[in-house]
Amino acid sequence: GYCASVEEFENVLIKTNQTGRKTRANFALIDSSGAAVIFETSGKEYWNYDANNNSQSPNGYVIRTNFSFKGGGSTGIERYRRTKSLVDDLSQKNDLSYQSLIKYHVRDFSNEQSEQIEVPFKNRWYGSKPFGYINSNYSVCRNISLSASVIHGVFPTETAATTTMWTSLGNPSTTLMLPYWPIGETPSVAQDEIISPLYKTS
Repeated sequence: GYCASVEEFENVLIKTNQTGRKTRANFALIDSSGAAVIFETSGKEYWNYDANNNSQSPNGYVIRTNFSFKGGGSTGIERYRRTKSLVDDLSQKNDLSYQSLIKYHVRDFSNEQSEQIEVPFKNRWYGSKPFGYINSNYSVCRNISLSASVIHGVFPTETAATTTMWTSLGNPSTTLMLPYWPIGETPSVAQDEIISPLYKTS
């Protein structure tokens, strides 16, 4: 709501380094200049991972899940490994597009070893579960996933209004991906100072 570019967002991080931040998170940004960056942030520091920096991102993309490289931790490491494998494969096939990410990544099921689970699953995961049921806790498409988004950016010569966010409102394994554009007024059901009416009814 306050930044039109990656540079402006980084200026906010520089300022809040001084005051401190309660939010410690990974922030992924793209802008109409072609910048594509993930910032890992702590209370008073941040680290910049630039998709356009060949030494940081030789393939032109940055991958993260729930954890930060600088902050350590391993929550989501199996989803990171699976995502890296899928995205590297798409990149090598020259098929790294929003369509392929939606088809092959967003709805992917895998196990704790980051190996693909074929769906429908033709076996028993363990004895107490019915035939065909899987444990999707380690999947990109987890049982607790509430939504998914793939943002299709624009070239510097194109208008930013054609940036498209493909979003599934609900678990990605069972919902459609719908396109949204950064134009027009925000729907009233999505606006509220604390909790939007759209969220309250879900």
